[in-house]
Amino acid sequence: MLAILLKKFYNTKMKYTIKTIHLPVSITLTKDVERKIVSPLKKILGSNTEAISLMVELLRESRHHRKGSIWTARLNLSIGKNMIRIEQSGEDIHEAVDLCAAQAREDVKKFKERSQSRAMRGARKAVKDMKYNKSARTYRTGRILNEGN
Repeated sequence: MLAILLKKFYNTKMKYTIKTIHLPVSITLTKDVERKIVSPLKKILGSNTEAISLMVELLRESRHHRKGSIWTARLNLSIGKNMIRIEQSGEDIHEAVDLCAAQAREDVKKFKERSQSRAMRGARKAVKDMKYNKSARTYRTGRILNEGN
């Protein structure tokens, strides 16, 4: 059994798909995914200029086993050219969704902080280059030859 649900948030350029394998689609499950995964990621990413697409796969690993970690939630999040993949298993499908949501929040925050720090680093370097003469750059490391002459 395969079911796909596709929705768009028009204000954030975020498309998301919920795909279920070996389990029926239920309204409670889709609302749970929207509440625990989609909404927090939408808030964290905010008004990102890049296109964002999210694919959530909910599946039961095997039909034979009845106990153990047989429920899996997979998450593929593409932000522009970057891809974040998360896979978590649990004894209940809602537990797997909770674990996947927690990991997704951590990874997206780390990605966002990394991109912001890179942008700030480049901006600081540009300001230094604008303020000083090219020969007086302050981010050069090591000793300069003939500096005492």
